[in-house]
Parts: sequence; structure tokens; C-alpha cells
Amino acid sequence: MTEFPLISIIVPVYKVEKYLRKCVDSLIAQTYPNIEILLVDDGSPDSCPMICDGYANIYKNIRSFHKTNGGLSDARNYGTRQAAGNWIVYVDSDDYVLPDYIKDLWLLKEKHDADLAMAWVIRVDESGKTLGRKLSFNDFSISGQDAIFEIYENGTHVGWNAYNKLYSRDILLQIPFPDGYYEDMACMYKILEKSNKVAIGDFNQNYCYVQRSGSILNSHLSEKHFHIFEICDEFVQFVESKYPSHKALKAVIIAKATIQMLHSQIMDKNSFERIFNRNIILFRKNMLRVLLALRLNARFKIVYFLLCTNPALYHKCRGIKFSAK
Repeated sequence: MTEFPLISIIVPVYKVEKYLRKCVDSLIAQTYPNIEILLVDDGSPDSCPMICDGYANIYKNIRSFHKTNGGLSDARNYGTRQAAGNWIVYVDSDDYVLPDYIKDLWLLKEKHDADLAMAWVIRVDESGKTLGRKLSFNDFSISGQDAIFEIYENGTHVGWNAYNKLYSRDILLQIPFPDGYYEDMACMYKILEKSNKVAIGDFNQNYCYVQRSGSILNSHLSEKHFHIFEICDEFVQFVESKYPSHKALKAVIIAKATIQMLHSQIMDKNSFERIFNRNIILFRKNMLRVLLALRLNARFKIVYFLLCTNPALYHKCRGIKFSAK
């Protein structure tokens, strides 16, 4: 193995002509010396296919692929199969990264001799303005099993998203991304379970997640969004069969799904109350267990407590705006 082995960066592409060049240019500017960039056009109806081909014609380490539309998961899986590198990074085509992104991920993985490396991201709007808070912490490593609880229960340092991570291609080929919404959440715990050691780092938040209109976040509520609760049920079955002592995790993961829906999707008052009340009995039953859990941070405990009250109080405290019916 060379000092800097080939890392394959997979970029699923669909209807992002406004953002694609900024994304690809940020990958071309990487300081890590041995990368290939796979642009996977997922049947995009705009100018994205031509943009992808244009980059591939200029840069020898960029490959352009075109396939019929199959969704984000299908595009990621396709790119993974086509990759020449043994290490994989996914970058969403409407996001961008800073020049040391790949190098920092690799050095983090090497420092801890890990199978999987991941880092905190920074959220920005379309103008580049930072949204939310920045987090600063010392890098560390844990087992894959402990990482499941770090991500799904605690979630202080990193989330279950597919981006912001460096993967072993061998593991990804065993656990492809499933179809549908919230596919990252649906398979990340399976990937973690197959990882002996996971490294988690900060390094100045050099993955820039662009919060834009038109994504699943900030879209109008529909039945497809309720798929997140089906994923929660699968995850709960996994935990109950393998880690039955983690009693609070069932309530925590469903609470996080509920919070994500309440804050990420646009909905009217009736829909809000429907989602809020969906699991309120479960939340109240586990309230003491969650509030006493040492892993959970105080901010989440406060929000969880509000989930145990009533829709009006939660709405008032959290400042959620409703759409018209």
C-alpha cells in the first residue's frame, strides 16, 4: 500500500446545475494527492450530464457516468461498484468541501488505525453564511458498536449521514444503501457494526452542507416522510436483539425522528399535532430513563421533556411556524 492510497470520491448528480460546479471545483482543489472523482448522473434532466462530461474531458482523474434515474441510494451504490479505490467518500452534489477535507479524513483514519473515519460538518446557506453552531472537540476513536450509540443515541459529534465519512469499500459492498428517504439512517448502524474501530474528528468543519430550498429538508410534509418511523422500527428491533440493556435508545431514536419531522418539514397545525401525539405515550413512559441517561446532552433532554407535554407548549417553546392548509 502506498503512503497515500487511491480514495474514490462519489458524487451523485441530479438536478443540481446551479451547485454542481462549485462542488466539483472544491474536489479538484483537494490537497490529498491521490483521488478519483466519480460523477454519477442519475438521469438528470437539466445540464448536469454535460457538466459532468465537460469535467471528465478535462481532468484525467474525473470519470463521468450516466444512468437512468434510480434515486440517491442507487447512485451511491452504482458509484461504489465502479470505484477503483479501496476507500470511499461521498459528497452531495449541492455541497462543497474545503481543500484539506480528504487529507484530514485520511490522516484521522491513519492516526487511529480505524476502519471508518468521520467528522463534524458545518451547515451553510446558499450564500455561504454559517447556520447554527460550530463544535470544537479533540478527535477520538471508539469501537463500531460504541459508535452506534455515539451516533444514534448521543449524536453530539457526528450524525448518521452518508457524507462526512471515509469508508472501506469492502464494507459498503456488503451493505448497500436502501431505496427511499432517510437511507443514511437506515443503514449506518449496519456499517458501524461491521467496523472494528471508528475515528471521529473535528478539524475545523471543512465539509460545507448547503441548506437549500427544494431538498427533503424544508419541504412540505407528505406520507413519504413517515418512512422515517419504519426505519426507527427496524433499528429498534436491531437494538432489542443485540443490545437489550439499552432501554432508553428506543425512545431516543423515535424522539429524534419526531423532532426532525416537526422541524424539517413544512406542515399545518393538524399535521403537527398528529406527529406530536404519535408516540407521546412511549415518550412519557421512558421520560425518567431518558432524563437520567448519562450519554444524552442537556439540550436534547429539555426537548425530550417538551415532547412529553402537549403540542401547544412544544410549539410555543420551540417557535415552529405552521403553513396554511
